[in-house]
Amino acid sequence: SPSRANDLAGYAVYRDGVRITATLSSEPTYRDVGLDNGSYAYSVSAFDRTGLQSAPSNTANVAIDTMPPEVSLVRPNDASTVSALVTIIGTAFAVDDFQQYRLYVAPQSAPEVRQLLRSSPLPTRADELAQWDTLLLLEGASFIITLEAEDLNGNVATDSITLTVENQPPAAPTGVAAQLLASD
Repeated sequence: SPSRANDLAGYAVYRDGVRITATLSSEPTYRDVGLDNGSYAYSVSAFDRTGLQSAPSNTANVAIDTMPPEVSLVRPNDASTVSALVTIIGTAFAVDDFQQYRLYVAPQSAPEVRQLLRSSPLPTRADELAQWDTLLLLEGASFIITLEAEDLNGNVATDSITLTVENQPPAAPTGVAAQLLASD
């Protein structure tokens, strides 16, 4: 809270013990922009008109995190053809701030029409994310599989692959003929 001194000249802000305001501010607040990911400790001191400095305020700790979780779809491969029950393998991982992953499927012709295949609060690395049943889907249709992972700070990462469904076996061969070869 602000100092109540009658001869207050202003405030100086410190990050990790180093003064970061060149001039005194009339408010004990400061907006620190452009910081790298990491942890920072802030404090404020008041100065009077004669230049005397107060003891530092309590320390306010801040953690900056702009890094989303690690995300990748491993299998099936992008642009591959799939059939029947498809096991989707991937990674959705963050060391200490993982919130959840969501796995969606959408027709390539209407990517905004997504269906949630699975969501989980458990991080995973190169493991099964879900199984997708393609048996009743239109033959030759293409679908987009999208993996989203979110951390506790709201950072989101995505990865997508496109797959084509083919559940029909090839046509039976026709015109097969046999020929008897005479032996010598």
